[in-house]
Amino acid sequence: MQLADTDTSCRLCREPNKLIKAHIIPRIYFEDIKGDEDFLFVIGKDEKTISRIGIYDKTILCDKCENTIFAPLDDYGRRLIKKINEQPVRKLSNASNSINIKVIENFDYKQTKLFLVSILWRASVSSRVEYNSVDLGCYEDLARHMLQTQTEESGNIFQTIVQYLEPSKKVINGQRMVLLPYKTRFESINAYRMHFGGLKFSICVDSRGFSTNDTLEHVRMKAGASWPVAEANFDNSNDYRYFRNKIQKYR
Repeated sequence: MQLADTDTSCRLCREPNKLIKAHIIPRIYFEDIKGDEDFLFVIGKDEKTISRIGIYDKTILCDKCENTIFAPLDDYGRRLIKKINEQPVRKLSNASNSINIKVIENFDYKQTKLFLVSILWRASVSSRVEYNSVDLGCYEDLARHMLQTQTEESGNIFQTIVQYLEPSKKVINGQRMVLLPYKTRFESINAYRMHFGGLKFSICVDSRGFSTNDTLEHVRMKAGASWPVAEANFDNSNDYRYFRNKIQKYR
């Protein structure tokens, strides 16, 4: 990790340490998705860009916090995403409907939750314009406390649903697209949504929680339970309309 050329306080430990060039969505995900291609499409609320290494911010983290807290979470997240992507698909059917699903066993609930919270927190405190739409507000201190103390306890806040994305038929090179966190509503519940690693993450920022909705309660990630990861159709989703509007705006 490269050192930044400025000294100021780390946003996590709040110590006046030398800051680094820290990626919000870890660089390794950009490299994994990019593969042998030269670049990725990165779509944010107010920005569309092409990136080879991802987006970093040199104003938020010191080397110590990066190496002791964020790097281990990012490494775990990468291994988990690989596990989800490699998991076989099951088809669940009834008389009127069918759904493709992956069932994830033996995952670390705490590490998974902290990994996703760490991305939202980094985006919330970042000064990069690409993350201007991310503001955790009163939950920013909660996220910081969770990361510092390495605890997942947060009540209904930061409950998580993950879906895997089927290949897009509408977006050329859609597999090389990263959709940065943006605020949305998931069945009336306030949430942030983001796409990377071939997955769609929905993270609750609402005191009601996903558990107040019977449908969402069945698919949200829970401690000590099997984790159902359902297929998501990007081409027929609000995410596609969001993506299309941003592309048209910056053509």
